[in-house]
Amino acid sequence: MPVTVRSLIDRTELGLKLLEVPEGSASWDAATLDAEIAWAHASDLTDPTPWLEAGQLLLTDGSHLDPETLSEADAAAYVARLRRVGLTGLGYAVGVVHDEVPARLAEACIRAGLPLIVVPKTVPFIRIIRHVADVIAEDRNRSIKWSLDAQRAIARATLRPDGLAATLRELEVQLGGWVALYDRLGRRVPVRTQSQPPAEVIDNLDAEVAATLAAGRRAATRISGAGQDITLQTIGPTERLNGVLAVGAAVPLGRAGSDLLASVIGIASIAIEQGRELDQARRELRTGVFELYRAGSVEAAARTLERIGSWVPQGQVRLAVVSGVAELGTLLEQLELHARSAPFGYARVEDELILYWDAERTVDVDVEMAATYGLKQEARAAVLPERLGEPPEVARIISAVAERGFVVGVSSMVEVTAIDEGLREAHTALRRAVQPGQVVEFGRLADQGMLAWLEANEGELPAGRLLAPLLERADAQALVESVRVWFAHNCAWDPAARELGIHRHTLRGRVDAVGEICGLDLSNFAARAELWAALQLV
Repeated sequence: MPVTVRSLIDRTELGLKLLEVPEGSASWDAATLDAEIAWAHASDLTDPTPWLEAGQLLLTDGSHLDPETLSEADAAAYVARLRRVGLTGLGYAVGVVHDEVPARLAEACIRAGLPLIVVPKTVPFIRIIRHVADVIAEDRNRSIKWSLDAQRAIARATLRPDGLAATLRELEVQLGGWVALYDRLGRRVPVRTQSQPPAEVIDNLDAEVAATLAAGRRAATRISGAGQDITLQTIGPTERLNGVLAVGAAVPLGRAGSDLLASVIGIASIAIEQGRELDQARRELRTGVFELYRAGSVEAAARTLERIGSWVPQGQVRLAVVSGVAELGTLLEQLELHARSAPFGYARVEDELILYWDAERTVDVDVEMAATYGLKQEARAAVLPERLGEPPEVARIISAVAERGFVVGVSSMVEVTAIDEGLREAHTALRRAVQPGQVVEFGRLADQGMLAWLEANEGELPAGRLLAPLLERADAQALVESVRVWFAHNCAWDPAARELGIHRHTLRGRVDAVGEICGLDLSNFAARAELWAALQLV
């Protein structure tokens, strides 16, 4: 136990007494009496502060504090200097130079809240100083022994089969508190420990963890609640935080406790980094599973997902496709954490992210769901479909990519045996997105016009057949460009020719050539409409 003013007074063999406070004056502050004394120092200088440090106890025989000449102002200035340094107390020897404590000094100490210890002449200062030194040395040796024993216990725990969980349980034992581990998404990791955080601190704890992770830098934070002193320590480097370790105890962690926590943070970092490598392997495995579904090997794909403890699609599913996902960075790394406990699957195929989930789970979109998406109010009407079937985890992923300006294509309901058809629909919807961050549903393409309906119903196939003879020609680019510009000017020859920088007779010749190649009489509206639609679909 550390030495304090109160513990010195309690040592009856020292014979020290605390100056009695007169009636009507505030009593000595309990926190001050229980503050740890870092050292004891003797000095009779009028201003000993250059040689003092915070937390020390000053001892004096008062040779510089003559009761007859000491003024109230001088006493107040002397005590004020000692308080500014941060002393824990002042010891005054009586019966050596002066028979009693100067009244003005006593009054100044009471007003300043600086505990004044009356030292009898039978107790030499060296005895007090040695006692303080012995207690400090004993406390330090005890701390070092505890630290070594605790570090050995932690090291032994890491060798157990459940290394990380065993390490956290041992940390609880050594610190006499509870431990909670959070992943990089701010979710509690279900590790089997001996104690749980008190229910009344959970909400505040979760919020502090989320704020710490959102800050995106290494940090150590202390909070309190329910009589607990809670330390939050991030895990991993600033550029890639892996989570947060929370430790709660009845008293703040000392230096040895903080050192032990730092050791456990290092162990947890290694364990979590190994987990990241496993996550990468699972991501690659999920891509292979998706290819099995596309190939029709549904049973083999389902068995693989069951073996890694993942959700297995059954019945009807919906798919979402996002392209250009290499720029999403950490979001891709977080997918495996989401997929471990949520009913959805995913795969990364080249530069695309593919999500799929149970299509029979339908959720009405309302204000709460819109908030879940995290989208700005003015963008929600353009981004959100009327009904969604994705779990909240998928909604958050779609929200994250939409906020970054990526577009998302969503399929209609398809049987799990027809996932490849759902993927084609999602790609079709993706191509129809025109606004940054837009989510387009395949089933709603008809709402966007006849062309969208044709595209949704494989209109590109007959369009491709119609234009194939044209597109195979060496001069296809010039012919197609001429016809597109002609259509853009409502089939007017002169403005189209001016834009192309050619004579209108040259333009007419190119248009007639296209009609002949495609087998269309472009002098009538129906043929022109058919050619225009085909050009939009390829």
